[in-house]
Amino acid sequence: MTPREQYVKRCEQDKRFFFQNECWIRPKQKNAKGLVQLVPNPGQMMVLDKIEELQRQGKPVRILVLKARQWGASTIVQAIVMHRSRFMPFHDSLVIGNRDQTTKNLMSMNRRMYANFSPAILEGWDRKISQTDRNYEWTNGSILQIDTAGQPEAARSSTRD
Repeated sequence: MTPREQYVKRCEQDKRFFFQNECWIRPKQKNAKGLVQLVPNPGQMMVLDKIEELQRQGKPVRILVLKARQWGASTIVQAIVMHRSRFMPFHDSLVIGNRDQTTKNLMSMNRRMYANFSPAILEGWDRKISQTDRNYEWTNGSILQIDTAGQPEAARSSTRD
């Protein structure tokens, strides 16, 4: 196995490694460098730990996060969705923002992450359909839809993972 193949395999098997090496985000404290890599904070780690616990138990992953604002829930969820979209062919994701501005922010986060993935991660994972920033389909069959709650057609007509 080549170093590149080993790297991709590690990204697939170790979400935290993937986040820290592939997911670039806007930091809370602005700096001269601009984007920084996603290093999960304690709150984000709680979400990741709970997901892993449910998976180990063979249970469906269903999490409702009741939270304060600005601790990174949207960021970690978007990173999880991007990981699953890349490494789980035919994964069907839906992310819903509570208002239009939130939805636009989620779309920007998705676009930023995808634009900054390494060539190793992007290889063989091209966007097949990108009609808008709200609907993506990749060549591996994965789909990501980003919608706004309250829209008449939000989250309709498909079964999501």
